[in-house]
Amino acid sequence: MNMKDRKQQVLLTAQRLFAENGFPSTSIQDILDESSISKGTFYNYFSSKNACLIEILERAVDESTVRRRELLIGQSNSDKSILAKQLSVRMQVNREYNLLPIFEAVFHSGDRDLRDFIVKQHLKELA
Repeated sequence: MNMKDRKQQVLLTAQRLFAENGFPSTSIQDILDESSISKGTFYNYFSSKNACLIEILERAVDESTVRRRELLIGQSNSDKSILAKQLSVRMQVNREYNLLPIFEAVFHSGDRDLRDFIVKQHLKELA
């Protein structure tokens, strides 16, 4: 397995653990154990647990952006039905990535930096 595939596997494992156990309750050691990687490998990929989560959230935004743009192909920007479909895309991606429990855990964790990141990302996406 190459480095890119391995990193993707670690992200998927972390995402699952964050959703199942909550972000604050999931330790880096939990991710290491579930991913069968060393601490050094984790830190090659991410500077922290927060950085790992941010990459998961950024990938979800990227996926949403691609899907929203695909809906516009050959369509008018002023078509309200396209806007409605675009808004629902983010909800679909949140469900597919199982992000709702992660968002909830972050907002209740008291981690101001992560909370601010999520709010900023959401406002940017709405713009």
